[in-house]
Amino acid sequence: MTTLLDRLTSIPAAWLVNWRVAASNERYRDMLPGLAEAKTQPHWMFGDPRAKMVLPGWQFEATVIVGLLRHHHGAAPGHEGSAEIVRELAAQSGEFRRIWDSGVVFVRKPDGDRRVWSPRTGAMTVVRESLIPAASGWLVLAFPSAG
Repeated sequence: MTTLLDRLTSIPAAWLVNWRVAASNERYRDMLPGLAEAKTQPHWMFGDPRAKMVLPGWQFEATVIVGLLRHHHGAAPGHEGSAEIVRELAAQSGEFRRIWDSGVVFVRKPDGDRRVWSPRTGAMTVVRESLIPAASGWLVLAFPSAG
C-alpha cells in the first residue's frame, strides 16, 4: 500500500485501518500534520492541538468522528479497538465526553468539502475526500475542490 500511496504524488492519500493511519503519502502528512503519527484518528482529533489549527471546521469534524465511532461501537460491540478508544478519550478529553454524551450518530461521513489550513504555506485548501472501502481498511483520497 505504501508504494501505491507514494506514487499518488498529486493528491493527499492515506490508508486507514482500525481508526489509524497505517500508511500515507507526503501530501497527506503535510495536509494533516501529526495524524499519521497519532495512535488513532480520534486521538489526533481530541489530543493534538494541530487538529484545531488546520481544521477551521474542527467542531463539525470532531462531531462526525464521534458519531462514526459511536455507530461503529454499536454495530461491532465485540470490536475492542473502538471500545478502547472511547474509554481512553472519555477519560482524557472533556470535549470528547461532551460530544459523546450528546448521543450523536453518523453511519457514514457526510459528503461535502473539507477546508484545511496549512501552517507551512498559510494557505486555505478546499478538498473533497473520497473514502474507498476494502476488506482490511479504507483508502482515503483528497481531491482539490472548487468549493
